[in-house]
Amino acid sequence: MPTPHIFLASRTEQENQILRHKLEPLHKEFRNLHFLSVHHRGLIASLDQPAAVIVLNHVEWGARQQKDIFELRDIGYTGPILVVAKITGEESVEKLQSMDQVVFLEKPFEPRDFEGIIRKMLHARAVAQRIHRRYLTAQDVEIEPFGKNATYYSRVVNLSAGGAYLEFMSNAPVNEGELVRVRFDLSELNRTYTMPARIVWARKSANTSVAVGVEFIGPGDVKKNLLRL
Repeated sequence: MPTPHIFLASRTEQENQILRHKLEPLHKEFRNLHFLSVHHRGLIASLDQPAAVIVLNHVEWGARQQKDIFELRDIGYTGPILVVAKITGEESVEKLQSMDQVVFLEKPFEPRDFEGIIRKMLHARAVAQRIHRRYLTAQDVEIEPFGKNATYYSRVVNLSAGGAYLEFMSNAPVNEGELVRVRFDLSELNRTYTMPARIVWARKSANTSVAVGVEFIGPGDVKKNLLRL
């Protein structure tokens, strides 16, 4: 069986080499791993080799760049695709969430995130879609459930434009699906933010704390979800 390739599709060979360097640690785990560097325009013609993963590296991502994925699917490629780019329009990026085996990684990204996604793809594991870049932090937060006269205190571990990862030191006083207000101070910016959010999941973490994932939502979403209660 031919050796599968990771196709790196960028504007320049230098960009492809930078991506390849970030994936060098994978050689210890996948001994027969091969890389093929191509330009975006030459990707389709180069797929005579069996592709294990395709990385589409763009400066920005919009509707025009989306045609790359459509063309790949049209010629019969059904494997995983990782899109690496800056976000220019939320609508065009959100469309990626509904595409099978397509994951978006926002620039600038952490090398370990890039390597970790490719590793999962090579193992044919599901990759959780992460539209927004996450930032590690350690800030105290206040949680106020809608419809309750109560305030709980937690700590935000990582934060993105789409949500946050929180930790409670004991049992979490919130439940999956519950609507809350999240208030936190960003000391780096010297500002306080209050965001409506939905509890997506809650589970015991590795230590004695309880980890909670929240998704930030808009005021219209809050009203819509409250009407369902």
